[in-house]
Amino acid sequence: MSKGRKTARSVTAGEVLTWLLVEYGPLRWKRRREPVAELVTTILSQHTSDINSERAYDSLIARFGSLEAVVVADVGEIASAVRSGGLAQQKAPRIKEALNRIVEERGSLDLDFLQNLPLSEAKAWLTSPRRGQEDSRRHLVLLIRHAGDGGGYPRL
Repeated sequence: MSKGRKTARSVTAGEVLTWLLVEYGPLRWKRRREPVAELVTTILSQHTSDINSERAYDSLIARFGSLEAVVVADVGEIASAVRSGGLAQQKAPRIKEALNRIVEERGSLDLDFLQNLPLSEAKAWLTSPRRGQEDSRRHLVLLIRHAGDGGGYPRL
C-alpha cells in the first residue's frame, strides 16, 4: 500500500444496525400472513425467487381456497397447484406433511399459541424433529414473535 493512503475500517453488522436504529428508529415488525401461511410460503421459497414462491402460494390458495383444504388434498393436486414455484414434486409432500403434523398435534392450523410461550419453548416446538423442514422452522422462529419482544429485529 502506498504511503498516505487511508484504509477502510471494517464495520460490523451490529454497528450498521445501531446506525440504522439511530437514523430511522426501531423497525416495527408487521405480520404479512398467518404463521402457517408463512410456513407454506417458506417451503415454496426454497430454491426459487420470491416472485415465483408468491405465485405458487397464490395459485395454491386459488386452487384450494384455504390451507385447511390443502390438508385433505392429494399430493399430486398440490404439486400441480404449486408448479410455478419449481420443484413441485418435492415441495408438495413437504407442505402436506407439515400441515398434517400441525393438525395432528394441535387440532387446527392455528399457530398463534406460540406467541404466548417463552421464546425458548416456542423455538423448541418449532425445531422439534417432527416439525418438517429445517429452513421452515428457522423462518417461523423469526415470524412468531415472543410477546415481550417489542418489535425490531428478532433475537435468536
